[in-house]
Amino acid sequence: MGRAPICEQLGLDSVDDGAESSNVQALGLRKNLKWKNGSTLTVAFVGTLATSRKMSWARKLVRKYAHTWSKYANIRFTFRVKRPQNATIRICFTREGNSSSQVGTNCRKVRQGPTMRIRIRSTSKRYFLRQSALHEFGHVLGLIHEHQHPGRRIEWNKKAVQRAYPHWSKKKVRKNIFDHYEPGEVDASDFDANSIMMYEIRSEWTHGKFSTKRKSHLSPGDKSAIREMYPPKKKATI
Repeated sequence: MGRAPICEQLGLDSVDDGAESSNVQALGLRKNLKWKNGSTLTVAFVGTLATSRKMSWARKLVRKYAHTWSKYANIRFTFRVKRPQNATIRICFTREGNSSSQVGTNCRKVRQGPTMRIRIRSTSKRYFLRQSALHEFGHVLGLIHEHQHPGRRIEWNKKAVQRAYPHWSKKKVRKNIFDHYEPGEVDASDFDANSIMMYEIRSEWTHGKFSTKRKSHLSPGDKSAIREMYPPKKKATI
């Protein structure tokens, strides 16, 4: 079995594991990692690959997908070229491993180096880049993986999952896949099986044969939920 593309959420503490109990899921946002509504976050590309001339097509698409979130969330992203080391969000590209991102305001705690890594694949690269960029910028906004929502207790086949991630330690697998959040830790919307924050879960990974496919677009639920989490300014009434 090959390794599946679940990204690593960086900067999060582990949460309690649990058994499957409910069929309800939701788009979830970590309350303590939420940006101030209306914020403008600076973004820069760092590293040799991400700043190379041959990656201009990838930088253009990443900017596009970041701004896609801003159509629905009252958060703006400003991309900068000068002094990239001072940007709040710093993105590097990689040819190996999985994509990853700091979650929400944890980005501010990283003083040096990238806060987000996006894998550039050799095949179907534009398709996978759209998936990765939309998903990782969801993490930037404070969103968690859908399968870790407190309303969903998946009955994992833990040995099968660990085999699918041979390069991850048991601790990393537990933190990114098995652990779930408590209700008080997240703001959550209604169940959305098509959320960009829902990663592929193969049926052989679960004893209950629960499975999902990886998403590549913001769902209508993503758009309405993030608008509620970061609402637009109310127009003044006369």
